[in-house]
Amino acid sequence: MTTQDTRKFPRHPTDIPIEVQELSLSPSHCHQLKDISFGGLAFVSSIHLEKDTIVGVRILTEPVYEMIGKVRWCRKNQENQEYFDVGIAFMGKSDATREQMVETVQQIEDYLDRFSHLLTDVIVDVNGEMVREV
Repeated sequence: MTTQDTRKFPRHPTDIPIEVQELSLSPSHCHQLKDISFGGLAFVSSIHLEKDTIVGVRILTEPVYEMIGKVRWCRKNQENQEYFDVGIAFMGKSDATREQMVETVQQIEDYLDRFSHLLTDVIVDVNGEMVREV
């Protein structure tokens, strides 16, 4: 049985920027969201996070969503071994908030996919790095 077969909630692919901060450390780090579901999210990180580490997550949408989560897994990124793929399970937010957050991310991705041929700009993350050329 694959990991995909055992998931409680379907994953929605995305590349929206997020901020993640270990609650025991003060600086936050910006990352690229890979996918999101009702139960958690996955992102690409330049730093290794230990399993079961509690983190604060800010999803940089409008509105901004702030969540607390627990690192469920962290492994080397297949495409670039200098990075890590990290999986976070959400903790403590209401079902309605989680649902609204996932819907917001989906709407942004749908909009970008639907109208990207009309846009001539580049989407950048909070550090000014290109996320997607449109």
